Amino acid sequence: MLSIFPVLDDPPTTLHRWRQLVQSYGVKGRQVYDARLAAVMIESGISHILTFNVDDFRRYPGITAVSPYSLVAPSAPTEPGTTTS
Repeated sequence: MLSIFPVLDDPPTTLHRWRQLVQSYGVKGRQVYDARLAAVMIESGISHILTFNVDDFRRYPGITAVSPYSLVAPSAPTEPGTTTS
């Protein structure tokens, strides 16, 4: 994986941005980990994340969360909890 995807160091401004996001959006519990990812993304200029938890990133402006289910062919199984017509 390391030969395919670049590994970024956390920018030094990540902690400040993370605290800002947690306070601004009232983030609590396990969602603080998503807020940290969002902070790293914002500070690194990354706008898109591939995640099964799209809803967890909707609150962060400038972050586009993409579900893997949205990338598969229509004949593939649907996202859990959804039906096809």
